[in-house]
Amino acid sequence: MTEEQWYATWELVEQASTLEDSLRWEFIESSSADPAVKARAIELLSDPGEPAPPPPAADEPQIGEMVGRYRLKLLLSRTGSGLVFSADDTELDRTVALKFLAQETLGSGPVVARLIREARAASALNHPNIVTIYDVVRTGCRIAIVMELIEGRVLRDVVSRDVRTDQLLLWFNQVAQALSSAHSLGIIHRDIKPENIMVRDDGYVKVLDFGLARQFAGDISSTPGLPVGTLRYMSPEQIRGAKLTPASDVFALGVVMYECITGTHPFAAEFVIETTNAIVAKSPARPSSFVPTIPTVLETAILDMLEKAPSRRPSMESVVKRLQDALRQVSLDARKGPLGNPRGTSLGRFGGAVSAGLLLLTAVTLAAMLMRCN
Repeated sequence: MTEEQWYATWELVEQASTLEDSLRWEFIESSSADPAVKARAIELLSDPGEPAPPPPAADEPQIGEMVGRYRLKLLLSRTGSGLVFSADDTELDRTVALKFLAQETLGSGPVVARLIREARAASALNHPNIVTIYDVVRTGCRIAIVMELIEGRVLRDVVSRDVRTDQLLLWFNQVAQALSSAHSLGIIHRDIKPENIMVRDDGYVKVLDFGLARQFAGDISSTPGLPVGTLRYMSPEQIRGAKLTPASDVFALGVVMYECITGTHPFAAEFVIETTNAIVAKSPARPSSFVPTIPTVLETAILDMLEKAPSRRPSMESVVKRLQDALRQVSLDARKGPLGNPRGTSLGRFGGAVSAGLLLLTAVTLAAMLMRCN
């Protein structure tokens, strides 16, 4: 088993271990991993002993190592798609993030060339809510994407408590504006999920991983039989391996919004294959069945974003406008006091409170947004 297969196996085991025993085997079998990885994962899960993580590869980047002009400082994360380090840019005297792409992500020579082209195309994105890509570095067989280092928490961690309606809408609106800007330049993300949305400590949102995005100025589709993205946030056309368009990002953001607001995935099912079928064929329950206080304009927008046919979904530009309409409605309802949506009302179902500083940030940001729209 190669080093890459070992890491893929370990990640698959970690994911499967979070599920009930009855769900683990189907999850592994329905994954896109190669047969050797699946077989080894099942073997490890069948062993009552705790499987040890794979040892670092001999050629794995090391802290203190120079990669081009970048000195690696700290390993931030390790996933199946690669390693992320913080690093010092020794020429420009700044701290950046380096994402080393896993070998199984890179594949053949033509795939590597395409990834580099796409990362460079994504580096042209200039939007305050998109993580900036600075460079692509090649050293030997390694490829690293150099990007802005963001300090904050991913969206899933931030909404693990009650979050006010207006704050959720502000976050969603920032994500939608980022995606709308990318779509206008011919770039789709393909993997929008809570883990790719970072919320800084000041409440500002950054969308991650545009370096692995795709340009849609042609007939772009996922590799036949191997959809690219995260299953729970894939659009029906992604699951089928069909042509992808900006509407695929619209669907994924709709799933994220639904999940953050209701605390429930719109297509959750007992088995992985049932979740896949639900995404392709079933309509989700109305969000108001979980959260009766959700503004009608927001609920309608989410359900429209989750339409099965890409042509029936709104554009991301339209989503931005509808989220701004929802912000206006929430603001008006809040002024009405007990008869409207009380100022402390939250849409989330997770518990907690928002500080006075965050409320002030929300009010200032909302006012600036409304001035830009008028």
